[in-house]
Amino acid sequence: MYRPDLKTSFWKEFFCKLDYLQLAAVGILLTAGLVFIRSIGGQIGSETALNFFPQQLKWIAVGLVVYFGFAVIDYRSVQCRIAALALYLFCLFLLVAVLLWGREINHASRWLVFGTFRLQPSEPAKFAIIVMLAVLFGSTGWKERKLQIFLLTLPTVGIPFLLIAKEPDLGSALMLLPIYFAMIFVAGLKWRYIVVVTVIAVIAAGIGIWDFTREKPLLLREYQQKRIRVFLDPKYDIQNSGHQPYQARLGVGSGGLYGKGIGNGTQNALGFLPQMAAHNDFIFSVIAEETGFVGVFGLLTAYALLFYTMLRTAFFAPPYGRLLAVGVTVMLFFHVFINIGMSMGVAPVSGLSLPLVSYGGSFVVITMAALGLLQSIKTH
Repeated sequence: MYRPDLKTSFWKEFFCKLDYLQLAAVGILLTAGLVFIRSIGGQIGSETALNFFPQQLKWIAVGLVVYFGFAVIDYRSVQCRIAALALYLFCLFLLVAVLLWGREINHASRWLVFGTFRLQPSEPAKFAIIVMLAVLFGSTGWKERKLQIFLLTLPTVGIPFLLIAKEPDLGSALMLLPIYFAMIFVAGLKWRYIVVVTVIAVIAAGIGIWDFTREKPLLLREYQQKRIRVFLDPKYDIQNSGHQPYQARLGVGSGGLYGKGIGNGTQNALGFLPQMAAHNDFIFSVIAEETGFVGVFGLLTAYALLFYTMLRTAFFAPPYGRLLAVGVTVMLFFHVFINIGMSMGVAPVSGLSLPLVSYGGSFVVITMAALGLLQSIKTH
């Protein structure tokens, strides 16, 4: 029989248990992103650039619906674990599809285009792999069949890794490694297995990047090799492949204590910073130039609060929830670290977005889904 009082009680309990500190951090970061996406669009002035802001608003609206949708569901249910497998298989299909039918932009086929909508399959794939690994490591038979399940996780991560690297999107592919290592560590895998996986990963990476003189390197294309050379030698090819990171560093360094004022930055407005990357890959450089140390400190404080809430959820969660929370935390942390590092010259350019701040539909929605899942862990 329908009991309206039970429904009211559910929603009352749900809103009482929400992590409002996480909500506040998410709100600050989304707002900061919108402010600077609008500022960058106004500086560029083209019709495409001016459309960045309304498009991002639409994606944030979708992301909020997804966020609360994931927060409401019980992540522990059997149906959610079945859905995790379905999501993983669907993402594998998308990764194959993008290799066959993806649109090539800037030397890479990373996007499936449906009219005006572009989907980057590597973004949902990272989330699907986290959920799938949590299901495997958090299964009831994990303690009795550690070796068998561990061997099953190798192709679970390895197949998407190869497909993403083939696009090529080596930055997103390499993102899977810290996620995997963190989750097998939290799962309690024996150290000898972790060492074996680490050695295999290092050897595989070394085969692809150790010799830049080969005509057809296994993992790295020519432009990727140049990015690494620019990272190791900032003055290398400064007129071409080294131009973007050099101008990004100038933007960060010229901000001073208080910055030049929102909308008054010169690196983007005068075209020194690539205008089609300023709102995405190098948005941190724009923020640093226009708001200075004070603005950057505020941005990093918001991220620190967000990661604090995520780790707090992981600490108090049961094993399955802890695995999910750790996987999501590591994914977002490395996105932040690499993106900011690109603008400061402490990481090679890799095309990773700044979570909740950079322009982009796929990553905004996936990030909101992942954070909504952490809310589900917290409320349940």
